[in-house]
Amino acid sequence: MGMTDTIFFPSDVALAAMGNTSKRWQSHLEQGKIFIESEKSVNSKAGRGRGNKRQLSIEAIIQGSIALTLIDAGVEVKLAYRNGAEFAYMHTPSPARTDNSSLPLNPTKYRLAGKLFDKGQTILVCSTGVLAHGETGLSFVSDADPDLSSDGDLSQTASLIERVDGRPGSARILINLSLMCQRISKVLGVDCQKVFGGERA
Repeated sequence: MGMTDTIFFPSDVALAAMGNTSKRWQSHLEQGKIFIESEKSVNSKAGRGRGNKRQLSIEAIIQGSIALTLIDAGVEVKLAYRNGAEFAYMHTPSPARTDNSSLPLNPTKYRLAGKLFDKGQTILVCSTGVLAHGETGLSFVSDADPDLSSDGDLSQTASLIERVDGRPGSARILINLSLMCQRISKVLGVDCQKVFGGERA
């Protein structure tokens, strides 16, 4: 089961997995603040209505979990959901390729949309403060990337990320997405490696 094989969960289970302890996600959805990749990715038409009948995709769950964590750290709501979508739906970073036959890729450099790096812990680094036009201030790195040479120390990862992505020094929010995906998988009762693992057979 991969992220391309979209599966849906009842909203009460999905929101619990998201770490949504209030009605914030629902409020953000109704206010149009959530970046939606496609209707199929956000809620199933099989789940008509509100409450427990609504069905949320695995992509929407990880996007929401990232967004709510960023919002709690001070990131603006729309940008937080856009940043969550960058992990859940976008290929960031991604190699130039036409199909999956070129896999496996460098396990510390490339990941597929919605997937963790194959090697090391996947870390989201969100730069805050003034950004150039079009800049998201967002990076995804593996703590096993030899370019970082952090030896797994996330504080060093934060200070070293600048020479990887070229952004000027500013406050940075770090989220360990590997741990987040493990927590989500446990709540949903799914195999973390099958859902979020980057390596394809």
